[in-house]
Amino acid sequence: MLIELLKEAASLEAHLQLCVGQAPAFWRWGQLQVKEAPKLTREDLNRLLEQGRDWGLPGEGEEAVGIPGFGRCQVNLQFPWVLFRPLPSDGPPALEKLNLPPVLAELVQLNQGLVLLGGQRGSGLRTTLASRVELLRQGPPRRILTVGRCHDFVQGHGRGL
Repeated sequence: MLIELLKEAASLEAHLQLCVGQAPAFWRWGQLQVKEAPKLTREDLNRLLEQGRDWGLPGEGEEAVGIPGFGRCQVNLQFPWVLFRPLPSDGPPALEKLNLPPVLAELVQLNQGLVLLGGQRGSGLRTTLASRVELLRQGPPRRILTVGRCHDFVQGHGRGL
């Protein structure tokens, strides 16, 4: 059942939220859409999460996991609540698709200096960072250092390590 819910979330381009006392719900563009289904009990949620233990689902906290038959997902688990964020299998989206100011693409072209990128939780910071790193990897060789967790997307090594 969990795979079906994840596929539905991915088709809606939404996050899947599972919480005890609530039917499965989808977060999309800041709006919560509750699925017409029975409310989850503690046992229901435990049964769903037990499916994910084989995938490396964290006992608690946040982790990107590969889910057989589905793909990669960012999982935030704080029992009795869990949020699944399906991740694109083809790498991060291009900066243009993120509807960000063009100045962000210009910052990638700087030859020296330090660029800090910050934002609140859920604002797309890791997606933006992954898109910028991908753009950097396509240009001339350079040193790139990222601090923080930006492993949502699988990117090839290209000319880097």
